[in-house]
Parts: sequence; C-alpha cells; structure tokens
Amino acid sequence: MWFFLLIAMILFPTLLRAGEPRAGWEAEWDRTLEEAKKEGQLNFYHTRGPFDRLFSEFNKRYPWLKVTSVSGRGGDLISRIMAERRAEKYLPDAYLGSSGTPLDVLYPAKVLEPVQPLLILPEVVDQSRWFQRQHHYADPENKYIFVFEGVVRSDMAYNNTLVDPKEFSSYWDLLRPKWKGKIVAMDPKLPGFPTGLLQFSYYHPDLGPAFLRRLFGEMEITLSRDSRQLVDWLALGRFSIGLAPSASDLQAAMRQGLPLARFEPRAFKEGVYLRATQGSLSVMSRMPHPQAIKVFINS
Repeated sequence: MWFFLLIAMILFPTLLRAGEPRAGWEAEWDRTLEEAKKEGQLNFYHTRGPFDRLFSEFNKRYPWLKVTSVSGRGGDLISRIMAERRAEKYLPDAYLGSSGTPLDVLYPAKVLEPVQPLLILPEVVDQSRWFQRQHHYADPENKYIFVFEGVVRSDMAYNNTLVDPKEFSSYWDLLRPKWKGKIVAMDPKLPGFPTGLLQFSYYHPDLGPAFLRRLFGEMEITLSRDSRQLVDWLALGRFSIGLAPSASDLQAAMRQGLPLARFEPRAFKEGVYLRATQGSLSVMSRMPHPQAIKVFINS
C-alpha cells in the first residue's frame, strides 16, 4: 500500500496538495475577503492630496468595495470625527493624512485601534521589507498611527520676491530684526499644526525652548487659523515668511505661478526632521467596516 502511495506522491504531487489546508495567513486572507465583500464599502476622512488616485487604484483591484471619502484640513476633520463620536456616530473607518493631527487629538482620546493585528499578508507583516527594516509609527506606543510615507521638509515657506533664501543658514536667522512683524504662522494651538516643527526645535540642543520663546514671543508673529489665508497673505507680500502652511495649499499656489517657495531642508545647519505630511494611517475604533479596512491596509 505504501508503495502505491509513494508512486502517487511522485507522479501526482499537486493532487495530494490540493486537499491540504491552506497556510494560516492564506485562510485568514480568504475569510477577510469574503467578509469584506459582504460589507461592500469603506469610509475615509483624509486631508487634501493624492488619495483620490490611491482610492482609484484600489477600486481597480477590488471593484466590489465602494470607497467613500471626506476631504479637508486635518484639524477640521479631526474636530468633525470627535463631534460625531460624541453623538455616537461612528462613520469613518480610518483617517489618512499627517501624523501630527491624530497624535494631538485622536491618540490621547483613545479612539484608535492598533494597526499590527490588522496586518495579514506576509509581504506586509515582514518588517525587513520596510524602510530601515521596521514598521514606523508616530505615536509613543508604536501601535496606532502607522507611517507609510515620510518626507524631509522644513515646513517653512517664503515670498521669493521679498526673501533671498541664501540669507538663511540657521533657524536663528528667523530672529533677525528685519523679519520682525514679517512672519505669519498657523496657530500652534490648532489640531493639525505640524508638531514636528515644534518638537524638532524644542529638543534640538542648538535651539531648544529658548529659540521657541524668542520666535513666538519677540518676533510679533501673526497667527492664522486658515492655511489658505496664510498662503494668500504670503503670495500678496503682506508677510515675507510663513510657518506651517498646508503643503497642498502651498503647492497649489506655486503651480499657479504665485511668488512662493519652500525653504530647502539643507538650508539650515541644525538639520531638519522627517515626518508624514500626508503619509499616515489611523484606524478608528468601532469602525463600520472592520474587514474591508483590513483589505485596504494589506493592499
């Protein structure tokens, strides 16, 4: 008997393997796809940016999953999420955008789900395939705000008819008397302000709290709560330098040929930081489509 079994294994290996159970991750992925088909939908809140193209590519792979999205400024979206949750409305499955916005509000409010348990496919789970051979998170616990794309940037723009970038080799150059009253910044108290700019300065040994106190305390900085307004003021020459404008608003204005530019990261001897300007994902607790969001994350 064993002889005929051996012959069958040699001649018809695929027939025998066909009846074998699938690997654990494969079975889980199959179950996830089936359940996601029943859910049939995904809801995202996201900042303005390239996400419509991302959703379009996703729909080509999974046409049976309808993607709905609400876009806007990060701080406005986060305020909306929290207001909806107070009314016991749990609408978005996930938030896509900068890492600073969910870190300021959603993480402290404990309304996020850990991302790691949602990862299924081997190429996603295997951290050796990722930058620096690890998954990157923006929250202190390394669990909730998953960073999938980072950029090195200064978060500072200027009117190129009023500013010669060659005048800047250090962040301390922002404190020169000629720039007093000529700087506009997004209000740091707003959710969504790029906290990387503040954190970088605060913890840098050559900058620190003294730099921030002088920057915001002595330079007569005008604060705005509207990024488009900040960019308009900068383009019109009302101000020379802008701190923390929305990347999408700034890029749109630059494409229109307005006299705006962004400081190059290498301009400052103190260096610059890496952050997710639009490249982080936060999964909401009590999300309406728990299986569909797994398909998205793993794809």
